[in-house]
Amino acid sequence: MEVTRTGTGTGTGTGTGTGTGTGTGSRIAVLVAGIVVALGAVAAPASAATGYDRCAHGNFCLFEDGAGQGRMLVIYSPTSGTRVNVPLDFNDRTSSAWNRGGRAVALFRDANCQYRLLQMNAYGAPLDLALGPYNDVISSFCVH
Repeated sequence: MEVTRTGTGTGTGTGTGTGTGTGTGSRIAVLVAGIVVALGAVAAPASAATGYDRCAHGNFCLFEDGAGQGRMLVIYSPTSGTRVNVPLDFNDRTSSAWNRGGRAVALFRDANCQYRLLQMNAYGAPLDLALGPYNDVISSFCVH
C-alpha cells in the first residue's frame, strides 16, 4: 500500500525549435526561437486535474476541503484488510472523499477503525462531507 499527500496544482510543458540556416546569424536566430518556444510552453502549463478529478481510477482519496478541493491524501489501489490511521496533519480535517477503488471503504471517527461513521462502496460517487455531521471528524478507515 502506498500513501501520498499532495498539495494543489501542478503543470508541465515541453517545446522544441528547429530550423536551417547558412550563417552564424541564422543559427543564433533559430537557437533563440527554440528557447522562446520552450519558455512559452513552460509559462503556459498543461491543464492539471482539479477537484475530485485529481483522484485517479483505482485509488481512494480524502480531501481537506469540500468538493474535492485542498490537500489530498491518496491510497493507491487499496486492498482488502487495509487499515489506515489518517496522518496527524490530516486527522479530523477531511471534508470530502472519493472511493474509486474496487473495495468498499469504511470511515471511522477514532483511530484503529473504531466508531464507524459510514461506508463508501467500491467505484462509488464522490462524497462531500463539508456540510454534514461527518465534516472534519475522520481519523481512520478500513478497506473491506
